[in-house]
Amino acid sequence: MKQEHIHEIKAIIILALGMILLASLVSFVPEDLPWYSSHPNVPAHNLIRMTGAYMAGSLLFVLGYSAYAFVLFLFFWSWNKFTVKAIRFSFSKIIKVIKSVVINH
Repeated sequence: MKQEHIHEIKAIIILALGMILLASLVSFVPEDLPWYSSHPNVPAHNLIRMTGAYMAGSLLFVLGYSAYAFVLFLFFWSWNKFTVKAIRFSFSKIIKVIKSVVINH
């Protein structure tokens, strides 16, 4: 299989994950989860049902509204895989981003 096709398959998987996460974040209702409500909704009101409710709840708990930026990152990463451009990560870049987020808060 050509390397180009492998990149396209990876891009489709990343894009699908981003779309699922976006749908679960947009339709997140805190009452779907037992840790937000003593009587959770059955069935969940999330578009992706309980799995989406747990994914969105966990992402929002850990990242806050930056979870939407994570979804945006997945969309850009997918686009870069389609166009076969490499995203270069380094430890120093990650530290700089975290530092700028913490300082601006």
